Amino acid sequence: GKDIAKNMMIPCLATSFLSWFISPISRRNIIIIPIGNKKPRGPLANTPKQIIIGGKNKELEAVVEELKQSGIRLRKVEVEGPFHTPYMKEAADLLKEKIDLAHFDLATVPIVANSTAHFIIDPIDIQEELYTQIYKPVKWEESIKRMVEQRINLFIVIGDDKNEIVKGMVEQTAPNVEVVTIKDQQSLETIARRFRNKQI
Repeated sequence: GKDIAKNMMIPCLATSFLSWFISPISRRNIIIIPIGNKKPRGPLANTPKQIIIGGKNKELEAVVEELKQSGIRLRKVEVEGPFHTPYMKEAADLLKEKIDLAHFDLATVPIVANSTAHFIIDPIDIQEELYTQIYKPVKWEESIKRMVEQRINLFIVIGDDKNEIVKGMVEQTAPNVEVVTIKDQQSLETIARRFRNKQI
């Protein structure tokens, strides 16, 4: 209902969540993402326990070797594209042409912008965020903490089985909040019943 909506905040506008490195590297796991012949980009902070760097395989090898000598755990992950890095700027520019043609209303629920971790409701800000989050790091960890500061204590993750990864990322960043997932009709109905019964 309207009262529930007033106390909810939409956590993000994208499905991947990254931010600039903001705590000691020795405390985190490092995920290596090769991006063709591109130069390394990062580090990017996913959670208090994980950061990501990406770039050209050859250049990453030197970085990996140095990190290994420091006793840091590393994991290589293949991705479909260099999302949330400057390498996506050209694609973002193409999408911006379509975004600029679309009509956006004033948001009725505050949105936490991925690239800034700020709350936004203005249509112009929403359009800008849809554009910039494509090629800029998204401040996932900072966004979660910002919502917790605003007393948001329930996070609903929507998607397929991969949403368990996102659920884990929220729990690492904010261990005292409740995180529920919606991945099918049954789980959607379960959450809806909780809202109707004012259990949320």
